[in-house]
Amino acid sequence: NKVDMTNSIEKKQEEERAQAQAEIDQFVSKCINNFNFFAHTCLSIKTKTEGLQQFQFNKAQQYLDKCVNDMLEKYGKVRIIIVKGRQQGLSTYVQARGYWKTSQHEGIHAYILTHEEAATKNLFAMAKRFHDHAPSDIRPFVKKSNRSELMFKELESDYAVGTAKTGDTGRSQTIQFFHGSEVAYWRAAEEISSGAMEGIPEAAGTESYLESTAAGFGGYFYTMWQNAVYPTEPPHGNWNGYIRVFIPWIWQLEYRAEVIGTMVLTEEEKTLVQTFGLDNEQIQFRRTKIAKMGNDTARFQRDYPLTSEEAFNSSLTNVLIQSQKVLKARAKGRLAYYQPIGNLVLGVDVAREGDDSTALVLRQGRIMHWYKRYNKLDNMEVAGIVINAIRQFRVDFVCIDSTGGYGAGVYDRMVELGYGQKVTAVNFASRAFNDEAYKNRRAEMWAGIAEWLDEGAQMPDKDEIQLDLCAVTYKHDSTGDRLQLESKAEMKKRGIKSPDIGDALALTFARPRVNLSGAGESIDPEQYFNEHG
Repeated sequence: NKVDMTNSIEKKQEEERAQAQAEIDQFVSKCINNFNFFAHTCLSIKTKTEGLQQFQFNKAQQYLDKCVNDMLEKYGKVRIIIVKGRQQGLSTYVQARGYWKTSQHEGIHAYILTHEEAATKNLFAMAKRFHDHAPSDIRPFVKKSNRSELMFKELESDYAVGTAKTGDTGRSQTIQFFHGSEVAYWRAAEEISSGAMEGIPEAAGTESYLESTAAGFGGYFYTMWQNAVYPTEPPHGNWNGYIRVFIPWIWQLEYRAEVIGTMVLTEEEKTLVQTFGLDNEQIQFRRTKIAKMGNDTARFQRDYPLTSEEAFNSSLTNVLIQSQKVLKARAKGRLAYYQPIGNLVLGVDVAREGDDSTALVLRQGRIMHWYKRYNKLDNMEVAGIVINAIRQFRVDFVCIDSTGGYGAGVYDRMVELGYGQKVTAVNFASRAFNDEAYKNRRAEMWAGIAEWLDEGAQMPDKDEIQLDLCAVTYKHDSTGDRLQLESKAEMKKRGIKSPDIGDALALTFARPRVNLSGAGESIDPEQYFNEHG
């Protein structure tokens, strides 16, 4: 009996050990295969106010995580570019994912590249913290550890950091996981892009993240952002393989301030409330931050953007069309605020060369109904698309950019097919109708957009429209009186694409406008005088 009892006890202990081991194996397996589980149960982060805490995703991190998983499912790899505000936790998310990849998987080389030494130290310290506080069951043995590298012996994986000082940084490496931090502030971004980033193979399971607060229009980071697409957009002809992720500051629950006394909103603040739903505590946070920044609203917009356009646009002071005006029109577009009145006018900006797009915009009075962009089309194909639009929407007038002869072929084809009554060729460089106020037709037509927005307008709620409209700067010519826009060539010198959608919208203002008292609608003067005498 004693022997049987002893055997029974040993058997039970063995079963308990087997059960415990099975639970450990299940836990380890889940950590390897499920990043969310790994992050929430195994990683500790240093919070702003409560010390070390288990890593729980905030709203910004949840959104980024969804974009990552969606891209993995669709493409089998991750390529994401992130425009963000200050301290929203996105670097923390990417760092956590990099540590997960290297500490739980074999043969992964993770490389993190920052803009300055202090940031490099901070991000590596975060990875060390992840490792030091991880459960022993999933913490791999460290073969090598120094100020810039963690090497895991059994996995043959490693996690390394560097600072973007020269173009040779990170060159000649094969990288399965890449995190570029504050890319807009890299000293040698173009060279690094052809060095370290070329070491990222286009293979399943590889991941690359480029994140930064914006540093104005132009430069490598802005160009990469322009050539990426939002998660809901189809890839275009110049797609670089990256998905855009933008995080507005109002997603951060802690970005609020106590309101003391009665709050009276400015007109700008009323627009923010209407467009983004800001409450009084968020308005107070914004006021306080701007005051601490010496009343520099542009700096606040860069560090705490509400839209990606606002983030990039914040460094410019001579923008013709301000972002708040476009935001109002986008908000009214969501509400279908205005009724369509007047002629349907189609603006057609024909692609010139390189990465330019052919853009079409259909406007009727206060309403920009829709826009289309096309890549790599010849003149006959563009003419066919324009004719289809005329027939589908019963367009009254078509204005085609003929500057430099690029759209002349489209115009000639339209005339040849019997559309001469509807189509007008417009040379951006030709003399303005109001020659005393504008350097040329292009400046006059863009001023027409600005006036249209002031009067009250609505448009599709799309960031790429806003990026185009708010990218163009202005000055006054040598007379000091006439408005002059920077040329497309000048824009490209500072790394900005041709504003194709903006130019197409401007072309809808090529015909002279008459503003009727009380209505403020854009109408065709010929039709008005024919009907009313």
